[in-house]
Amino acid sequence: MSELSDHFSSECLRCPCGCGFGEQLGEVDVKLLIVLEGMRRARGADLPVEFCCRCDGWPIDDCPEAMPSHRRGYAAHVPFLDEVDCWKIAWAAREAGALGIWVHPHFLHVDVDRLPQRPKLGWGRP
Repeated sequence: MSELSDHFSSECLRCPCGCGFGEQLGEVDVKLLIVLEGMRRARGADLPVEFCCRCDGWPIDDCPEAMPSHRRGYAAHVPFLDEVDCWKIAWAAREAGALGIWVHPHFLHVDVDRLPQRPKLGWGRP
């Protein structure tokens, strides 16, 4: 396990299939780490990451449009505690430089990917 930032390790950000993607610093975008650290500061407590990196062998069934960002280490899914926590950490993600923020029923998708098919900052509910 390697520390990728002050509070996030490769253990919580790497691909769950065991392929090793996400274990090295360059595989998780440094801007995403800055966003996650900002969200953690806003919460004032630990910030679990549901998942971040995904390889082609471990697709995201419930969110296939996000797969390219996760495949490059530019996105993470972060569970929230309640509605207040959701908007607090979403706002912190925006302030820290997130380019995409989508609210799902139990987690936020945050990314730092500059996808050409969407505006610079996305707010949405699937």
